[in-house]
Amino acid sequence: MITQTQLTKRLAALSYRAAAFSLIAGLTACSDETAPTRTMEPATASFGKNVTGSNQRLLFSSNRDGNWELYSMNPDGTGVTRLTTDPGEDFNGVWSPDGKRIAFFSTRDNPLGEIYTMNPDGSGVVRLSNSAGSSRQPSWSKDGKQIAFTSNRAAANPAVFNANDYEIYVMNADGAGVTRLTNNAFNDGSPNWSPDGKQIAFQSNRDNPTGGNIYVMSVDGSLVTRMTNTPFSEFAGGPAWEPHGRNLVFTKMDGIYAIDVATFAETRLTIAGLWTDGAPSYSPDGSKIAFSTTRDGNFEIYTMNADGSQAVRLTANSYVDFDVRWSR
Repeated sequence: MITQTQLTKRLAALSYRAAAFSLIAGLTACSDETAPTRTMEPATASFGKNVTGSNQRLLFSSNRDGNWELYSMNPDGTGVTRLTTDPGEDFNGVWSPDGKRIAFFSTRDNPLGEIYTMNPDGSGVVRLSNSAGSSRQPSWSKDGKQIAFTSNRAAANPAVFNANDYEIYVMNADGAGVTRLTNNAFNDGSPNWSPDGKQIAFQSNRDNPTGGNIYVMSVDGSLVTRMTNTPFSEFAGGPAWEPHGRNLVFTKMDGIYAIDVATFAETRLTIAGLWTDGAPSYSPDGSKIAFSTTRDGNFEIYTMNADGSQAVRLTANSYVDFDVRWSR
């Protein structure tokens, strides 16, 4: 069992280290993955349901019942429902675009972890990945036909943890057609598919080996663009797209930030000091952000306006609630 202190350290490096709970399968894709100059096409204004959908349900992980399980609740914190009941540890839950399936990471059949899908009520569990290593951090494509994820399956010894063995892969929603997108000696993880289905945001330490930055690439692994420029030993991680595709929200050691994908202008949304803020996720209409924070002593789930104002606490207990994702 992982202690609160250990979890705090992992989420403090939120999605930067491939071993964290929010970790994220093959043909080799892009061979040249150095960061090019910062040029990107302006994002399209909107992408349909992701923008107009109501603020439906929040999906999160918790150890409140003695084991790491997945839960859902209303955006006001009511209606908490436990979805998984397996002795294995369940994390990284993400809704499919139509809300009919949930992809998630679990250690139920492999202590290193695999990716599964299930119905929104926890029924109909299907295992998608099967490798000698670990597969984590699923992210659905806009049309729901593919899932991007992180895996160390190509490592010399996948059973031995090495953060730099983790690469980003994509597979069909049924687990077939696994394709490797990144291929380097660094840690690539936390893929997040753009609302228009054309790009994948992710984090990597390729330009800051002791830290990390946010990048965006095409869905075939080409055209890698570095979005952030962190100083030595500092990191940016856990990127999530704003439903209109104009911004990415992500985490640094000192808080949650948003970055304009066209101008690279960063806006600080929260001020973390003695606590950790992480795992941000936009609401379907882009007006709010759900996130996890230790500002009240242990990890709890909050929402705030997209500009960082009016933070509201949704969970309140002595356990750990984190890794929150908004339904679409």
